[in-house]
Amino acid sequence: MREITKGRDTTACTLTWMFYLLCLHPDLQKEIQEEIDQKLPASQPMGAAELAHGNVPKLHALLYETLRLYPPVPFDDKVCMEDDELPDGSKIPKGTHMAFVPYSQGRDPELWKNPEKVDLSRRIPFKVPSPCDFPDFQAPASVWAWTWLFSRPSWQQPPCFGSTASRLPPGRRRKSRTA
Repeated sequence: MREITKGRDTTACTLTWMFYLLCLHPDLQKEIQEEIDQKLPASQPMGAAELAHGNVPKLHALLYETLRLYPPVPFDDKVCMEDDELPDGSKIPKGTHMAFVPYSQGRDPELWKNPEKVDLSRRIPFKVPSPCDFPDFQAPASVWAWTWLFSRPSWQQPPCFGSTASRLPPGRRRKSRTA
């Protein structure tokens, strides 16, 4: 059962954070929309070749920047079940608790220049990351879902900041509560 549902929550989480980043950076939304409109017309079917990083590099760059800044599993704790050794030679005795914190790693200024900035150029030209960078996540599902959302003609950027009442149709506006 685990294999059937694997990636469902992490994909949904990643897509949510991608929406958030695009709300913060409408210029990125425009870039991604233009790339998808140009490379993946809604009238053509989408397959693995069309969704490959070489065809839609900005979309893939956005995906990996999202995962760097907002990993779906920001912290993971493991217990060493037997004596082990890390690649650098450090000995890890059985019973040791180990923490893996990709949230902090994605913001480490020793690893990333301007770590809080969303910068698609970090990933273009696109290089497939090491499995250590983003272990066990559903990139194809995220790319497909995001492309499908952007290829719908009725999709619009959601109102993210400020009062939304003026942007909603009259029937959808929230009535103010009076005491």
